[in-house]
Amino acid sequence: MLSLVLSGVATLSESPEMARKMKVLLMDLLEVLQQGSKDVQLKALRICRKVMGELTREEASSIAVELLDKLLPLFDNGLLSELREISISLFTELLKKVAGKCKRQMRNQVRRGLLPLWFHMSDDTQSVAEASSQALLDAAEFLKWQQLQHVVRTEQMWRIGECLLLQDRTRAEDYLDQSLGYLHNAQASVRMEAIRFIGLAARGQSQQKLSETISALQHLKYDSTPSIRCLATQTTFILSCVRVKAKPGSTKRPWRR
Repeated sequence: MLSLVLSGVATLSESPEMARKMKVLLMDLLEVLQQGSKDVQLKALRICRKVMGELTREEASSIAVELLDKLLPLFDNGLLSELREISISLFTELLKKVAGKCKRQMRNQVRRGLLPLWFHMSDDTQSVAEASSQALLDAAEFLKWQQLQHVVRTEQMWRIGECLLLQDRTRAEDYLDQSLGYLHNAQASVRMEAIRFIGLAARGQSQQKLSETISALQHLKYDSTPSIRCLATQTTFILSCVRVKAKPGSTKRPWRR
């Protein structure tokens, strides 16, 4: 029933005038994005995109902050590439819809999106990979991180993780925790990028954090992809050496090159 209702709303939203009037539905659509089926989420997302596109920056700013927060989990939908692509593309559009204090409020959500966007630049679906690249570039511009803009624009994929850590060293542990969740991603290409970043981000962490990271990587010895098993084994060995060399009782140190 909800799917049929959303189909009707989507048809009405094709009219710019009607789309503007649907601003009052946006909060309800945000709930659908959290709880609906994949088909329902996709329809709700299309409506949100149409409605937001018709609003001015002043009208859209506050809702854009809330909407962005709901988009991030959709980046990693493993079943529907179209849902990944539209959510990532809408992320880019929302960056241009905020102003004033709302722009400051959005900075934390944008930083949370950097790692997923980088990993999905290796997405198996080309359109998702391209959308992720553009979104990461726009996010770097939004944050005024010029070095990140440069490495993304020049397609230096191998330097993006290094750049993230250098730009915001205080978030190294947060980035590490976030990346560990990608070890179970359905796409081998995304898992591969996560392992590479983990090998970089885990250095300089506490003994306990290193042990947790090594334990998480060891589960990949059963991965179905040989290259994943190989890289995970190599990374585990390197981090084990780092752990042995660390002084007993050492605390987390900022990542450095």
